[in-house]
Amino acid sequence: MPTGINNESKTQVEITKLKNRIIELETHLKESKKLSLKLKETVEKKTQQIFGVEKEIIEAVESYRWKKGDLLQRGISIEEISTAQIKSLRNQTNLISQEISGADIVLYDNTKLHEKLKEVSTLQIKNFQNQSSEREKIKQKDFDTRMAMEEIMRKIIKNSDAVYKQDAVINLNFLSSSSYY
Repeated sequence: MPTGINNESKTQVEITKLKNRIIELETHLKESKKLSLKLKETVEKKTQQIFGVEKEIIEAVESYRWKKGDLLQRGISIEEISTAQIKSLRNQTNLISQEISGADIVLYDNTKLHEKLKEVSTLQIKNFQNQSSEREKIKQKDFDTRMAMEEIMRKIIKNSDAVYKQDAVINLNFLSSSSYY
C-alpha cells in the first residue's frame, strides 16, 4: 500500500498544485479582466478623444475652407476694386495731363501776350513821348504864331493909330483952317 498512498498523496499534491494553479489562473483572470476593463475604458476614452479630435479637425478644416474661400473672395474683390481704382486713377492722370497740356498752352499764349503787351506798351510810351514832344512843338509854334500875330496886330494898330492921328491932325488942321475963313 505504500504505493497507493504514494499515489494518493501524489494525486493529492497534484490536485493541490492544480487548485493552486486554478486559483492563480483565476487571480490572473481577474487581473486580466480588470486590465481588460481598464483597457476597454482607456480604448473607449481614447476613441472618444479620437472622435473629438476628428470632429475638431473636421471643424478646423471646414473653418479653414470657409476662411480660405472668404479670403479668396476678398482677394478677388480687392483685386477688382484695385483694378477699378487704378483705371480711375489712370483716367484722372490722363485728364490732369490734358489739363496741364492745356495750361502749358495757355501759359505759353499768356507769355506771348505779355511780351506783345510790353511791346505795345513800349510803343505807346514812345508814341506818347513823341506826341508830347510834337504837342509841345505845336504849342510853342502856336504861341510863337500868336506872339507874331499880336506883334503884327500891334504894328497894325500902331500904324492905324498913326494914320488916324495924322488924319486927325489933318482934319483938325483942316477944320481949324476952315473955321478962319
